[in-house]
Amino acid sequence: MKVLEKQDAEKFKPFKKHTISPCPATYCTNIVCYLKEENIQIQVTDVNGKILKTINVVTQQYNVTINFDLLDGVYFVNIINESGEKTVKKLVVAN
Repeated sequence: MKVLEKQDAEKFKPFKKHTISPCPATYCTNIVCYLKEENIQIQVTDVNGKILKTINVVTQQYNVTINFDLLDGVYFVNIINESGEKTVKKLVVAN
């Protein structure tokens, strides 16, 4: 039983997530990562799941600042790192 418990613990082990700020955003959004330099893919979707933008970036000094150039509204930012780990954050834009 202990081996099975250990496997389950590894399977559901949480990983550090990315954060975005500010929210609500006006023009630029800052994405903070947990690695100093990291290749990430950023997908912005509307509330219906339609992909509006896809951006590939390399973070520098744990973060990257991006101007998504979006209209006022609610969006979802999907951040996918090199390992395939995905973080989804809600982004409110209010210009």
